[in-house]
Amino acid sequence: MIKRGIHGGISQCSNMHSKANNKYMNEKYDKSKESVFVTYLDAYNLYGHAMSKYLPYGAFRWSKTDIDILNIPDDSPKGYILEIDLS
Repeated sequence: MIKRGIHGGISQCSNMHSKANNKYMNEKYDKSKESVFVTYLDAYNLYGHAMSKYLPYGAFRWSKTDIDILNIPDDSPKGYILEIDLS
């Protein structure tokens, strides 16, 4: 289904500086500002986990219609695999 063995994406996206502001900070919490939590997820064996899951095996459909990728919501129930040739 997927040619050329290309898959994956960003594995970590870090900011150099982040400042928390949430109700658990006691005296430093500023109610007038948005509540912000600083979270770091240290996850191991993500590839092994992905390889232990079942692959989809049916109900695929080829679409020859134009897809407006800029208007697809991030939480859409429908996903797409696109092959794009850039020149």
